[in-house]
Amino acid sequence: MINVKRFCFNPMQTNCYVVNDENHAIIIDPCCYFDDEKQELDDYITTNNLKVEHILVTHMHVDHILGLNWCQKKYDVVAEGPNNENHWVEIGKQWAKQFGFNIDNDISPLTKFLSDGSIPWGNNGTIEVIHTPGHSPGHLSYAIHDKSSGSSKAFFCGDVVFVNGIGRYDFADSNYEDLQKSIEVVKTAPTHQIYPGHGESFSPNVCNNDA
Repeated sequence: MINVKRFCFNPMQTNCYVVNDENHAIIIDPCCYFDDEKQELDDYITTNNLKVEHILVTHMHVDHILGLNWCQKKYDVVAEGPNNENHWVEIGKQWAKQFGFNIDNDISPLTKFLSDGSIPWGNNGTIEVIHTPGHSPGHLSYAIHDKSSGSSKAFFCGDVVFVNGIGRYDFADSNYEDLQKSIEVVKTAPTHQIYPGHGESFSPNVCNNDA
């Protein structure tokens, strides 16, 4: 059985998810920043006897990766994500310095990259990787499938679409037309529940009605 636990971390109120199938676990968007957030995440993983097997990044905007290095070191797992967004690491560091804090030791470029396809995981389940650009050029979404169903149990769409809106498209490398196509991908995904990068999860029919 696939379970999803949502955490809301850092000053940008970004969602971090732990997905597990029995003791097999995935972290999606490792965005814990403060010590108490890291402790909360680890307490959940430890209490439930989970083994983190994948750390997945939807995109490299700083609010989604503030716990990247800590999670990689803590769980001895190399993070995976988009292959053309490492330039956002330096942008994020400069942004943080404008607000008076230093994250040079917290984030770093990815070294393991994903593209469209499926990754075996859990008890004969799969992680489906789906390129959903627009908010950012390499943005990825992840659909979690178990062995018993053709549809996914959970679809993690990052900052493509939210329960009451869509992702920003005013960054230098955003693209509104690509975002609209990606929103359609999310809206038509055969899934039970959609989990965004910010805010509450929602069902596909809500997305179809409101996005």
